[in-house]
Amino acid sequence: MEAYVGRGRGERGAILIQVAISIMALTAFTAFVVDYGVLWVARGQAQNAADAGALAGAIARAFDDTAEPPSTMIPFNSAKLGAQCASRSAGCPTTAPYANPIWPSQAGAISIVDPSWDCPPTFSGKCVQVNVYRNGSNGSTALPTFLGPLLGVMSQGVQATASARVVNASAVNCMRPFSVADKWIESYNPTDEYNHYDSSGNVLAGTPDQYLPPTSGSAGSGYRATGSPNDIGAQVTLMLGNPADKDPVLKSWSLPLRLPDGLGGYLGGGDDYREAIAGCKAGTVAIGAYLSLETGAMTGPTDQGFTDLYNLDPGATFNPSTTPPSVQGGCVPSCGAISPRVVPIAVFDMDEFEWRRATNKWGTEVYTDANGGTHLLPGGACPGTGNRCVRVVNILGFFAASITNGNPKTVIGYLMSVPGTLVSGTSSLSDDASFLKIVQLVR
Repeated sequence: MEAYVGRGRGERGAILIQVAISIMALTAFTAFVVDYGVLWVARGQAQNAADAGALAGAIARAFDDTAEPPSTMIPFNSAKLGAQCASRSAGCPTTAPYANPIWPSQAGAISIVDPSWDCPPTFSGKCVQVNVYRNGSNGSTALPTFLGPLLGVMSQGVQATASARVVNASAVNCMRPFSVADKWIESYNPTDEYNHYDSSGNVLAGTPDQYLPPTSGSAGSGYRATGSPNDIGAQVTLMLGNPADKDPVLKSWSLPLRLPDGLGGYLGGGDDYREAIAGCKAGTVAIGAYLSLETGAMTGPTDQGFTDLYNLDPGATFNPSTTPPSVQGGCVPSCGAISPRVVPIAVFDMDEFEWRRATNKWGTEVYTDANGGTHLLPGGACPGTGNRCVRVVNILGFFAASITNGNPKTVIGYLMSVPGTLVSGTSSLSDDASFLKIVQLVR
């Protein structure tokens, strides 16, 4: 009995040691859960901010400053402000130095956003890389620790990186039923007419006008999105032409299209044409596609469709003097990121059209262009229900400004870049020719 009591007295207080060890373990575990949780929440915030900044900067490089490298501060400021406004739009800074709403709840926190134009490995093009620091480096403030100091951990930090790039697109949705003649090299009188073939399809004697369609390596003689001359912001007057006319192709001559409906068929007739001008009625159209023409100039449906389109954003105006030229006022952003009066229109290969019109060959005959490229109409005939068609060689963004009466009736607008898409089996154009852009988050 005495031995038993002695052993009990010897173990007295042992539980205190176990409790102390347990408290230390629980403290360490709690510190891990709380402080590590703070770290991962901050990591998500930093990555979201970096992603938003990279996308904002790339969008600015696609549509606001297309130079390589950027010639203005617009992409840099867009990337920086986009990152810093990613987690909270209210109270987002609008002037330099764009101080810190990424972690708005912590007073005195400083996060650093560092944009650059570097592309990640294996990628090329016009890139934007955004680094976000909240680790005490590059002038940032490290993340706090709440229970970590009990274990000697005084601070922690995160860094996030994202990269986006601008890619030339090869197709567009919601095409409008206008197809405008491309630019050519004028060498033959009378001027302002494309003179390359006689009435039998033979090349004219002397030095005829020459047309070079755009390719993946060159803008050819056509509209240019970069370089000199640069057609972004240029005013274009679309003269409504009748596909059955035998008159030569004129500058800015526009032919009415029958667009694919996205269901395997094609739009056709005055009602479809009017509705396709005013809204998104067409399926996807890719560069290189053949599209049938309407049988007349569609003057009445154009007038009605343009009025409906204009009324979607009557307050929008175009300012060609800004850098870059821009649409101002109107319904943006409540109606979307781009005014509904900015629409995609097709550019057609008028050299091929002129040759086919002169020879009356609209089937599978092979045509060789001035670049040595050969083209033939798919399926043995023009698509849809029409018997004439054009080949789409480029797609332009067009701000529909006004419509005028006269003979012919004209639609006046300004050229812009517009968002596009990629279609398998089609090729995009070179940087100096492509008005269609895609922004991709690549890393």
